[in-house]
Amino acid sequence: MKKKMLLIVLSLVCALTCAFGLVACNNGEEQTVAVESVTLNKAELTLEVGGEETLTATVAPDDATDKTVTWSSDNTAIATVENGKVTAIAAGTATITATADGKNATCTVTVNAPVTVDYTVTETEWETAFSEQIKVYTITAEQDGYSAPMVQKFDFNRNIFYLTAMGVSEEDAENAGRITHTIITKEGDNFYYYTSLDAQTWERESITKTEYDDYINQFGNGLTMILNGLKEKYNSFSFTDNSYSAENVDVELLPMGVMNEATIEFENGQLKSLDFVIDNAYMKMSQHIDFGVAEIEIPTEFTEKAPSTITGNYHNIVKGETGWMLNTSSTFVFNDDGTCEVGVSATYTVENGIVTITASVEGNSITIFATVDGNIMYLFQSKDEVTDVQNSTQFLYNGNEISPDDLAKITEIFGDGVMDMGGKD
Repeated sequence: MKKKMLLIVLSLVCALTCAFGLVACNNGEEQTVAVESVTLNKAELTLEVGGEETLTATVAPDDATDKTVTWSSDNTAIATVENGKVTAIAAGTATITATADGKNATCTVTVNAPVTVDYTVTETEWETAFSEQIKVYTITAEQDGYSAPMVQKFDFNRNIFYLTAMGVSEEDAENAGRITHTIITKEGDNFYYYTSLDAQTWERESITKTEYDDYINQFGNGLTMILNGLKEKYNSFSFTDNSYSAENVDVELLPMGVMNEATIEFENGQLKSLDFVIDNAYMKMSQHIDFGVAEIEIPTEFTEKAPSTITGNYHNIVKGETGWMLNTSSTFVFNDDGTCEVGVSATYTVENGIVTITASVEGNSITIFATVDGNIMYLFQSKDEVTDVQNSTQFLYNGNEISPDDLAKITEIFGDGVMDMGGKD
């Protein structure tokens, strides 16, 4: 009986050992983790014939057992793919598929025919290109003896212009590397002049339309002279390596006269770039001009700068039968030298945005105070009142006619009350 019980116990032990052994073996088997999704970094791709770009496939989850990705194209005559690298073969559309463990993602590839670029021009096309008004361009000029290049960017379409000074003479060690950045712009009916020494911290000053026009004419005339001077020089240039080049080109309209070296690039009949070097007894300078390029950002953060001088003709404004208008017979003339005409001879100064006008009338000294807001000048009898334009006793306008925005501002402040030399009714 004891032997029989012992055999039963041993049998149970063996059975349990085998059972637990089998469980242990099953737990040790590697579990298979299936791929749940495949995504591509782009769902659409556009290339020119001959172009290439590599797509990136992401397989999820990260611990998927088999993350191998296979690539295929449904139209290898249009685009091929190898390890994600797509190559454009011919114009048309193809679908690129990335597959992993039965899951896939696709990208539609559009292949465009290459743009044909013609770098040559006829003499007529040359003259036409140099005759057109070029509205967007960037000039970079370097001159021996100066610490930094001068950069000018013009965008007449946006009425915004940027320039840096050419640095200072290398002999001026104290200011070497000191460069002034300037942006001149028309925003609505207002004109502004931004300046900075680091292109980060800006000051903004309101200027008149006349001042704005003067700045643009001053800086823009240089390109006009260059273009007009090259207009009839087609036969002076030879074409090679996709550009026209010449030496010692006589450009009569330029003060320096001769371009010792000049290279011009065209693209489909349009001016693309111009490079020239002037090397004579007076200067050694090189210029590069990119046509159609002018990246300029108007500063969004700046300190408002009070004008240091007031120049121009300011007309008295009166309310006539047809509304506010300029009284051109009553004009205040402000000169650069600090003198002004206000019916009598006078002088003026500007400090902290306040214009102080001092005149002598029949032996008596009279002082008037003013502040300027764009084209509008407000006059006050007391310096303490200049912080509130409602206290002004008269106002003037710098310009030939009142702009709509300024007219709205004047009407908002003064309503329909008649404004004349005697004050406000």
